[in-house]
Amino acid sequence: EEQDQAVMLLTPNVWLNLEDYDAFDRLFIYKIPFEAPGKPEIIAESEGKQNAFIEVYLPKAAAALTAIINRLEKNHSQKSVTIIDERILKKDYGATIKQKLTKLGEIKTSDLF
Repeated sequence: EEQDQAVMLLTPNVWLNLEDYDAFDRLFIYKIPFEAPGKPEIIAESEGKQNAFIEVYLPKAAAALTAIINRLEKNHSQKSVTIIDERILKKDYGATIKQKLTKLGEIKTSDLF
């Protein structure tokens, strides 16, 4: 039986609040979901840190990616996840994020340009 294929573009917040994941077997993540620097709770958590990016922003981004990917994994044993954000390939912290995601299975990375 032939199935229709479709593409849906969602923000991380919409993906995390979506209820029907059965239609998805592939996930392309366009941007690493870093917290907005102006959020009061992030500002408060960053106070007194030697390096707020490494100590606050990076772990929160990795946790958000894990939550996003786990939503797909719950409903599909054969999932395909690709992170397209070029920063995961070109920035030093990209390797840190990829290392934190290794327990989730194969996560592909790609640079569109």
